[in-house]
Parts: sequence; C-alpha cells; structure tokens
Amino acid sequence: MIYRILILLLIVSFSCDSNRQIDREAVKKEMKTREVKRLTEAEIMEKATVVGDMAWKAVQVGDSTLMEFVSKFDIDVDTMKWGDNPFTDQDKDILEAYQYAIENKLPIEPGINGSDGKIYYFYAPYIENEEVKGVITIKLLKKDIVLSID
Repeated sequence: MIYRILILLLIVSFSCDSNRQIDREAVKKEMKTREVKRLTEAEIMEKATVVGDMAWKAVQVGDSTLMEFVSKFDIDVDTMKWGDNPFTDQDKDILEAYQYAIENKLPIEPGINGSDGKIYYFYAPYIENEEVKGVITIKLLKKDIVLSID
C-alpha cells in the first residue's frame, strides 16, 4: 500500500511542472482569432476597400506608416501596364475598362472589383509621372480582413 502511495506521489510531482510559463498574450490572441463574429458581406467589403485603398496609397507614395499598417495583411500586389499580357480574364476586362475610361475621359475610381470567396481583388490605376500607365491589382485574403474587424 505504501509503495502505491509513493508511486502515485512521484507521478503527481513529476507531472506538475512549475517551470512551465504560459504566455497570456499569445493565449488571448489565439482566443480572439477563434472568436465567432457575425459580419455581413457589406462590412467585410467595406474593410477590404479601406485596406486595399491604403495598400494602393502605400505603393504609390511609399509612405512608411501606411506600409506598416498594410504589412499586417497578407497582400499580393501585381502591376499590369498597357501592352502587358493580363494574368486572368478578369484582369483583361479590368484593363480594357480602364483603357476605355481613359480614352473617353471618364473618372477612374479604385475599388473592389470581385471576389472568389477567399480573396478580394482591389483594382486601382497605376500612375507614373502623373499619367495612368496601367492597373495595380491588390489581392486581399478574406480571412485577414475578417480578423482585422473588431
């Protein structure tokens, strides 16, 4: 009987590791990412538009503050200039729409022009020497956008 108690005490003492620290900030961050959020598509699109616009301005101007904000998101930026081969059919359509707008002196507004459910596509004019030279495509992950909404 005494041997059983001693073995039990040894097991309990080895299983309780007092040196093991828990990173409370990491636990809070993980809990926040797992928190259930009820968001409408409009709220997600609005945030994606804000992030896309800031990323576009960061690329155009090179503002370090904007770059720091944008670096929190997994963003892919592609630039298509006139005469380049478009990456997708959607890119081709957007490039043609921008060319049409320029030829007819219509305003060009940057914004979200599509989503495949996981990625939002933000298109904006590529401006060089105050002249539109093509289109910038900014791909934003929906997951990152949703997690950034408080």
